[in-house]
Amino acid sequence: MLVWEDPMTAALTLTKTTPRSWLQAGERVAVRNAPTSHGRVSFNISSALAGEKPAVTVHGMTACE
Repeated sequence: MLVWEDPMTAALTLTKTTPRSWLQAGERVAVRNAPTSHGRVSFNISSALAGEKPAVTVHGMTACE
């Protein structure tokens, strides 16, 4: 699940159950215009090795109504 909205609080959680293999070094995940009660959400995630652990960076988080 890449975008999840709590039905009780409307809080957004991103990449809650993303498989670890999707976040290995060099991999990218993108979401475009996912509908939420806050408007549509788009973001990109790219990962790279930082020492022994992957460093994940979120780029371009937008929410538009």
